[in-house]
Amino acid sequence: MKKLMNLCLIILSVICCSTLLVGCGKNTDTQKQEYAERIIQAMMTTPNDELYSRDAFTAIGEGVPENAEETEAQKDLKENWNSAVGECFADGALEEFVLGGPATQYLGEADMTKTDISVSEIELTQEEDDTAYYTVTMKAGSNERTEKLFFRFSSEGLVEEVRIM
Repeated sequence: MKKLMNLCLIILSVICCSTLLVGCGKNTDTQKQEYAERIIQAMMTTPNDELYSRDAFTAIGEGVPENAEETEAQKDLKENWNSAVGECFADGALEEFVLGGPATQYLGEADMTKTDISVSEIELTQEEDDTAYYTVTMKAGSNERTEKLFFRFSSEGLVEEVRIM
């Protein structure tokens, strides 16, 4: 009788653990979508003086002195992006997204054209194990347009890369 009780407890434990593991997989998928949507909203909603500053970008080209040191405006920009969406990114990916990637493309466009941009719709159009494609409908001034974004995720569900397609 005692062996039967122990066997039942073991089977019950296995069932509980399996249920928890399946639930965690679903949470990772939900987390990926939530992170992608937060990032899309941050990079495509203007005006946003916290996440974009002309002072954070330096001119490049012939006759322009090189400045290898990070400016105060660049440090502030990185800190603000970290506060807004830092938890969504894998180690090292946020800096690439902000300084070398698409983070400020739409914010800069809105600043240069003096146009407000807002997200109307975010649709997950394709998803693999570690990648996802989103179609974003946005309103820029009085015009509506569609953009496609690519996200690559780590096994923990953190964003490793964002690309505008």
